Amino acid sequence: MTKQRNTLTKEKIKNAFCQLLIDKGMDALTVSDISRLADINRGTFYLHYVDKYDLLKKLEDNIIEDLEVILLDEDQLSNTTEPTLFPYQSVYNALAYVKNDFPFIHALASPNGDPMFVTRFKQVLILVFEKKIRSFPNIWQYENTLPSDYAQEILISGIMGIIQLWIKKGGEEPIEQIAQIITKTRHLSADDIAKNI
Repeated sequence: MTKQRNTLTKEKIKNAFCQLLIDKGMDALTVSDISRLADINRGTFYLHYVDKYDLLKKLEDNIIEDLEVILLDEDQLSNTTEPTLFPYQSVYNALAYVKNDFPFIHALASPNGDPMFVTRFKQVLILVFEKKIRSFPNIWQYENTLPSDYAQEILISGIMGIIQLWIKKGGEEPIEQIAQIITKTRHLSADDIAKNI
């Protein structure tokens, strides 16, 4: 019963925090604001979190850890005869996770949210990229047409840009459509993409 009550309290705190991030921004919101909106007393808040920054860090850490697990799914790596850096199913699963917690992730990625959240999300994509390159070194051999660090930045920033735009637009398009866009753009040149503008 206590665990269920703690889960409910944490959910109320998270929902209040999400709303306040949108309305006031991280700098302006206070623990009193969170407690008032969550309909709990400040003492209850402090049973779970040190301060608003601890709350932000713990909530973000959960999201980042979950995305790492989804995108680094070992079954996806081992069951692939023709490995790709970001297989459709992994991308789809990550987007489904984002959609499931969309109000909060949207708040984090908003101008009033945490500017470091997008950077941390991008770090997950870099981690996936580096692990895949190490796992299948013979598949991706650089042709030296671009320095590897620039090639990586183009790839990762392109994926992150698509995800950010989808979040900014309110997650309107279906997950399947965004997953297809991400996986298709990995095989298109800038000239091919420009033809769609």
